[in-house]
Amino acid sequence: MYIEVKKLTPGVASSKIRATLRQIKNEEAAQEGIKYSTDDETYRWLSYVRYADDFLLGYVGWKAKALKVLCEVANKLSLMSSLKLNINKSNVKHHEKGTLFLEYKITENYEFKLRWSKDNKQRVGMITLKYRVPLENLLKKYAERGFYNDQVKLAQIGLLEGGKINDCS
Repeated sequence: MYIEVKKLTPGVASSKIRATLRQIKNEEAAQEGIKYSTDDETYRWLSYVRYADDFLLGYVGWKAKALKVLCEVANKLSLMSSLKLNINKSNVKHHEKGTLFLEYKITENYEFKLRWSKDNKQRVGMITLKYRVPLENLLKKYAERGFYNDQVKLAQIGLLEGGKINDCS
């Protein structure tokens, strides 16, 4: 639905469209007596993904609590081992902005299909994610290997300076 609305309203910000669609869904659900987990202020969810020494935590809840979880993880790591979090890579972000993990840009997939719970009283939607490699990273790797040689385009996106390829990480 978002894509159709975006096509009809090209001058409206994406965040405004999503917020309006979310509000409409919530109002429709409230009229039908359907509750969302966001209505429950005690609802929390934490997921974890790890590859070698990199890990990503997904948290559903208040931002202040997410920051507290991040601090607790940092403290536990330093107490239990000599591991320390990389300050440049450790942060809390809203899912709409996405995050970079192992050179993939991870964002929420807003086009997923909702289904009904077994008792048909609540709409249920599992969060699905989109994974993509940022274009700048691909172009940089191609240029380093000699597969991409458009000097103007590389300079426009900030990957080329003085004839040399910049480090975009």
